[in-house]
Order: sequence, then structure tokens, then C-alpha cells
Amino acid sequence: MPRRRSALLAHAPRLRPGTQASCWRRGGASFATEISEVPSTTHPLGLRAGGEGGTTPALGAVANAVADALAAFGVRHVEMPLTPERVWRAIREAAARAR
Repeated sequence: MPRRRSALLAHAPRLRPGTQASCWRRGGASFATEISEVPSTTHPLGLRAGGEGGTTPALGAVANAVADALAAFGVRHVEMPLTPERVWRAIREAAARAR
């Protein structure tokens, strides 16, 4: 199956593997790029979903926000998935440790 790029990506600049890029605006760090193209076996064009990239970091942000909100109760960490029972247990365990 030939590799295809979407019409939108066809006009985007593309760095070749191993190319050095730098943050020229700030004159800062440089980094090396690598391309790993693995076509999807379940889509006729080999396309993969791209929406998860924006949602995955949100999980950690919410967990940190909950832990920060419960810090006044002595809670340092709450395991994911954040269920009401886990939050309640974290509060109870923190209270038991404080005694």
C-alpha cells in the first residue's frame, strides 16, 4: 500500500529524519526529529486517529487538580481512575495517618 499524505499535510513543511531543528525565535534548544510511520491496518488508507493527543494530558491535569484540592485534608496522591470512592478513601486514609 503506498503511503499517502492528506491534502492538508501536503503543504506543511516536513523535516527529514535526523534533521536538526532549532527554536530560532528564542535562540534556544535544538532537537532531532524522527518519523515513525506505521499505517493503520483497520483503515483503508492506513490513517490513524489524531484526537487523543489533546485529551491524554488532561487526565493527569485533572488528577493533579484533585490532589491539590485535597491537600488541605492531607491527601498527597489519588489513584486513577478518580472515582468518588477512591477520593473518599484517600481523605479517610490521610485523616488516619494524621492521628
